[in-house]
Amino acid sequence: MLTIMLMLTLTRSVLVAGLLCFAVPAALLSFATAGLFLFSQTHLPLLQAGAQQFANFLATFGSGDTITGTLVISLTCALVGCLFEGYVFFYQQTNTPWRNSRQSAE
Repeated sequence: MLTIMLMLTLTRSVLVAGLLCFAVPAALLSFATAGLFLFSQTHLPLLQAGAQQFANFLATFGSGDTITGTLVISLTCALVGCLFEGYVFFYQQTNTPWRNSRQSAE
């Protein structure tokens, strides 16, 4: 029963971490892209060049498409967040002070 509870807790924790680690980079990159392209309409050459360079950066990760580049970066961040959450979860399960003191008392 304890194992099932641990797996449910791990699953919930990893899903929440994955969703947050996907949503934050996706939102930041989307807002940055939208902001640069909106402000580049002011006919300032520096902002136009910056918007184009940012679009080229995202297109590098997306095989020529900025939206796909944003999704690839966001999915990578989500994967790393899930892996890190799993590591922290299992580290916490094996290295808690009450568990170590209980094992040494037996």
